Formats: sequence, C-alpha cells, structure tokens
Amino acid sequence: MLDWYEVLFLVIASVLFVNYIIFIVSLLVFYSVSPLNSGFFALTLTLGVVDIFQMLHVYLFLRFPSFGWFTDSIYLQLPPLIVKYGSCAMWELACTQYLAVTAIAINRCSAIAFPHGHKQRWRPRVAHSVVFFVLAGGVIFVSPKMVLKTVEKYHVIDNVTRIEPKVCSRSQFCRGGSYMGRGSSFLGSSAGEGLRQI
Repeated sequence: MLDWYEVLFLVIASVLFVNYIIFIVSLLVFYSVSPLNSGFFALTLTLGVVDIFQMLHVYLFLRFPSFGWFTDSIYLQLPPLIVKYGSCAMWELACTQYLAVTAIAINRCSAIAFPHGHKQRWRPRVAHSVVFFVLAGGVIFVSPKMVLKTVEKYHVIDNVTRIEPKVCSRSQFCRGGSYMGRGSSFLGSSAGEGLRQI
C-alpha cells in the first residue's frame, strides 16, 4: 500500500512526464528550423531522450518493485539477464545524463562568456561529435559492470516493501526529486536563454 505522498508524487511525476514528452517531440518536429537546429538544442534533445529512457527504466526496474507491485508474479520471476540489463541500463543512462548536462553547461559558457565565434565552434559537425561522445561515454562507463558482474536478481527483504529498493533511502529519494526539479528548471531556463543567445 502506497503512502499518500507517494501517490501524490506518482500523479505529479506522470503529468510532468507527459509534458516532457511533448517538449521533446516539439524539439524533434521543429529541429530543422533555426535556432532549434543549433548545437545547444542538439544537446538538449539528446538529454531529453536519455531522460525519458532513464525515467522509464527507473520506474520499471526500481520504483515499481520498491512499491511492492507485481512482486511475486513478475519481479521475482525475472531471468537474471533481464535484471542485469535493467541495472546496467540505469547506470549507463545516469552517466549519459551527467555527460549531457556537462556538455550543455560548456555550450552555454561558450555562448555567454565567449560569444564571438560561438556558432563556428559549435557548428553541426562538432555538436554531433559531442553527442556521440556523450552517448558512448555512458556505455564505456557501464561496460565493466556488464562484463564482470554475472548474476543479478531481485530478492525479498521484508513483507512491507517486498522487494529490495536497491539501497535508496527515503531521504535519498527526496533529494533525488529535488535534483530532478532543479534540473527541469535548469533545462527550461537554458532553453529560453538559448533562444535569446543563438
């Protein structure tokens, strides 16, 4: 049984998730239109797609099990290979998010602190190379876990949560929500700044 604040969080997160998808689809639809075809928006689009995949993986492989949903019928029956995929995917996507945010910060620093020649420095070929590095970086980061750790399974630790929530305490969960909110604010403000600067 979920607490009231968990139900509230799920409702708010679902609404924000739909809004986020609409934002990313809008970027995709108008990506060929200036200034949305700039390096900044290429990085923002990359981060947005990775964010969506990360949220889906976190809910499917972490949050739903921690709520005790489908414990006996699904999660305890999952083959170790699928459990390992979920764990590796969440780590890989998290690393990719960090790299993408870092690249966006560098892009904004270039536009604001060194505006002369910014467009030339972040021409499409450079932006696409940075996107490739960001996406490859996550895979490289998680590759030792993929190769060295052979078996991962869900297991019951008590009859309340039913499934181990992967060492994520309530305080960590609240801090994570705070970081996610600040990250969303950063993306919104950066998008507006990007339209003004580019």
